[in-house]
Amino acid sequence: MTSSAQFNSLPLLSVKPALDEALNRVGNALEQYFAGDAQNAALLQEAAGESHRANAVLRMLSLDGALVFCGEIEKLLGEFAADTLRPSPMHHEVLQRARGRCECHLIVCGDHTGRCLRPLEGAWGLHRMRPGGPLALSNVIGQCERCHRASGS
Repeated sequence: MTSSAQFNSLPLLSVKPALDEALNRVGNALEQYFAGDAQNAALLQEAAGESHRANAVLRMLSLDGALVFCGEIEKLLGEFAADTLRPSPMHHEVLQRARGRCECHLIVCGDHTGRCLRPLEGAWGLHRMRPGGPLALSNVIGQCERCHRASGS
């Protein structure tokens, strides 16, 4: 006889609209920040506050996978708030395209096999695929700090 725990979705259904709204507010504040209002620290504070509230709800519901994801968002918000350098629009586009993960492959840095999946956080950077080529979205990949160092970028 097998035993399987049943997931009770009722608690999640009751908080889902508020959770969706909080995460939408995080996204909207970040869009405004990256669209040119990067000097407005209040936007990052708003996003961090909403993310923190969403984390508390996820923790209450024991949704560990979603909690890890939102925790990473909160961590990135803290890094943006602490950093005085504004990410370029190219950094923003690469970060979105890469979904927050390193895009490096073995042929670029030789530090791993296949695609590196470390997060793009801290001192991550852009790497030109064709040296001397244009600094364009079609010619750059986002590399985590380790791959960026290993490839000599």
